[in-house]
Amino acid sequence: MTLSTQSAVSVVQLAFFIPFLFLSGWMIVKHGFRSAGGGWRYITILGLLRIIGSSCEIAGESSPTNKSLRTVVLICNSIGLAPLLLQCTGLVTRANISIKSLPNRFFSIANLVGTAGMVIAIIGAVKAVNSTSGQFEINDFMVAGISLFIVLFALTLLAVVSMGTGMSTIASSTHREHLGARRIVMALALCVPFLVVRIVYACIGTYGKNTNYMPGMGDPLVYLGMTVITEIIVVCICLALGIILPAPSDPVAEYKGYAGSGRV
Repeated sequence: MTLSTQSAVSVVQLAFFIPFLFLSGWMIVKHGFRSAGGGWRYITILGLLRIIGSSCEIAGESSPTNKSLRTVVLICNSIGLAPLLLQCTGLVTRANISIKSLPNRFFSIANLVGTAGMVIAIIGAVKAVNSTSGQFEINDFMVAGISLFIVLFALTLLAVVSMGTGMSTIASSTHREHLGARRIVMALALCVPFLVVRIVYACIGTYGKNTNYMPGMGDPLVYLGMTVITEIIVVCICLALGIILPAPSDPVAEYKGYAGSGRV
């Protein structure tokens, strides 16, 4: 069977995100499950979403009228931005243990915003597929979900800028966690342009109601360039960072120490 362009894009996603899934598991073992260790569980979540969504997209080639498969694809594509951003937030959380430029409450709010965005986006995706008109329709839940993702990106960007300006406090330090914090800030600065492109794609599709920018429905080449490739680059940067970063000596203890340090 000849694959459509959309299914070929799904194959590309599987080729990258299956290895990413296993690498993220290694990162969790190495750095710990907590956000203070880097938040590597979010790459695991993103990997699962992309693998499930891509598999259902390919399966839908032979069952184009299967609404369940289409719903799963839309849900997986709609909420993938949240774990991508939360991964970056998790890395900033770890850097902040050394730089200490933001209160712990900031990161709690960011995680809450991301989680709420995912829940609302799921509701919106289900409603869009099961609309009474029988056609896919952008709804208020989808708009609200994307709006929360934009807020999450703004918080992440604010954290990266704050970390960058706060690096002067550890500029001359050779402590391994301080060196790691500087590497995290530089890596996330590299991720920002690709995150911007990813968010622009989501905004055009949702706010502009442009179906060419809807995952699984629009132009698959636009989706490949503005979503798939950008996500792969960001995840590669994060995983490369995880490989070179030293494991926290005691990630749970560091997390508790940071959370109880009075910076709330």
